[in-house]
Amino acid sequence: NFDISNATDASEMFANTSLLPAPYGYDLERTSDDPETIISKGYAIALELIDINTMKTGKVENMQGFLSNSGIAAIDLSNMDVHSVRNFSYLINNCPLLTYAKLDNLEFNQLADARFVLQHNGHLQKVDINNFVVNNDDDYQSAWLVYYNSRLTEVNANNWNVPTLS
Repeated sequence: NFDISNATDASEMFANTSLLPAPYGYDLERTSDDPETIISKGYAIALELIDINTMKTGKVENMQGFLSNSGIAAIDLSNMDVHSVRNFSYLINNCPLLTYAKLDNLEFNQLADARFVLQHNGHLQKVDINNFVVNNDDDYQSAWLVYYNSRLTEVNANNWNVPTLS
């Protein structure tokens, strides 16, 4: 029942959550490439977001960096109400523990920027982006929507309706 429907800006709302570097100044990227090692040594805690897809977003226009640099292991944003969202860029960015992202059934009416939605997630293996719909007539940017995820082996992107893609 998380309700942010009266807010217009949800950028970086869950950014930088559950990554606990130790000691001070420790560089997570240089220590290990293995999520289990990262967690077991106390450098990060996997963050599970349950039912975030039911979050009431109403007037939210900006979701840039919403989950950037977080410790999420898997995320399901399917059916999230994104009709007012204009900026969806860098949504899930630099999440070293992320292995699966599901963004099915997203329908935008105002989308202007969907660049780098999934970027630099070193353990991301599977992405579902089915039934992606953009209803507005304006051109929007979606270059590098899924970008630089070195372990990505499966992308399901069926039934897209994006008539003004630039």
